[in-house]
Amino acid sequence: MSCQMVAVLQRHLEPALQMLNQLVELGPEEVWADPELDYWKHILHAITGIAFWFREEGEEFHLPNFNKDITPDFDKKCLDYPTKHELAGYIDEMKVKSESFFKQLAGVSLVDPCAVYDKFTKADVILMQIRHIQHHIGYCNHILSSRGYETAGWVG
Repeated sequence: MSCQMVAVLQRHLEPALQMLNQLVELGPEEVWADPELDYWKHILHAITGIAFWFREEGEEFHLPNFNKDITPDFDKKCLDYPTKHELAGYIDEMKVKSESFFKQLAGVSLVDPCAVYDKFTKADVILMQIRHIQHHIGYCNHILSSRGYETAGWVG
């Protein structure tokens, strides 16, 4: 049962990651570079959750900064922004990290505590990431649609 549920959860996370990649591709330069919109920051913030929550016990968390003055923190202003290529590459890294995380769940109970915070289960952190990423996809799609641009299509 657990292996089947792991497959179901993975089947729902993967399309969300594909949609993040669509947002990177679709983001016009004037939207990408606008510090008031934080378009790229929503994408970075959403995907950084994978790096944080899908860690193994004892693994350090590192925020990506691409050697630039950037942060996924919405309370802080950035003097720069990542290129589309840099952010797409980071999303790809997090896809690999998520695949590794799911492989480690074979034969493990999804209701076991996660390695990062034992008040949440492994299932909790997976579902939280799916919800969190989808929230930011919706936010970015709103930015695009309100300016007349194409939005990320539903993948499911």
